[in-house]
Amino acid sequence: AALTRELSFLGRDDIRELVQGPLARFGVEVAPLAVDRLMALSGGHPLLSQHLCYHLVRRLNRLEIAFVTAEDVDAVVPEAAERRRSPQRRGPRQRLRW
Repeated sequence: AALTRELSFLGRDDIRELVQGPLARFGVEVAPLAVDRLMALSGGHPLLSQHLCYHLVRRLNRLEIAFVTAEDVDAVVPEAAERRRSPQRRGPRQRLRW
């Protein structure tokens, strides 16, 4: 039988821990306004929150920055909104709408 686990929406503290926890190990700091912006954009939805964080980390690595601002969060929205289709799937690309 498959295991199921109920997943609820994340609160601001959960979002802060999601982004700040892993980044702190690498000396990256996260501005409180960046956490607020992540919360506002994701609405606390776990998958959207993680998806935005994934693109945020890609940006941090690319630009080699060690302090995350709300502007950094806003900068990843276009990339995060673009859902690239896999090579195995046919059809048009889809976009998430924020």
